[in-house]
Amino acid sequence: METIGQRQDLNTTEADTAHRRVDAILRAYGVQHAAFRGIQTQRILTTALNQKTDSPKPLESVAAQIVLHELQAGLEKLGESIASEDAAINSHRLLIALKKTPIPLDYPDAILGHAPLPSDQINALRSLYNIQNRPALKRSSMGAPKLRFESIDGMTSQAVALFDKIPFSKNALALLGIVLVFFLVYFYAK
Repeated sequence: METIGQRQDLNTTEADTAHRRVDAILRAYGVQHAAFRGIQTQRILTTALNQKTDSPKPLESVAAQIVLHELQAGLEKLGESIASEDAAINSHRLLIALKKTPIPLDYPDAILGHAPLPSDQINALRSLYNIQNRPALKRSSMGAPKLRFESIDGMTSQAVALFDKIPFSKNALALLGIVLVFFLVYFYAK
């Protein structure tokens, strides 16, 4: 098998750019294991080199198309494994649910569709997908809220009970009210 380094017709800068692009795409999809990413990047670049002879596109774009196609196929496989009978799987929502699980770290080859997931991981992914699939709606009324005067009545009755306990407080409150009225009249009469 011919490796990328053994190709004579390959521009090194073009291969480095394609390698960085494929690696970045795999990292964006949550594949954190560097050795796995390196192996998959090497495989994808080899496939891209073989396809590039038929295409005038740069190696970077051919490799990006291949990795995105493989990732989409892997997501479709995962979607089929968690799909219910009544609804189709949205790949964007599946990807969001996938990012919330440890699947990209523990089973990176499942993202590319090369290996199946264990049933406990499938159930965890299915529950996360179903949670985000349902909107959190609650019924509310659009009318004005009803005024409750019980709290004002209760507060008034508590104040009257307090004033009844202290006999001097009624007189002090009345005196304070009279002083306030005289002060306001004096202040505005100037």
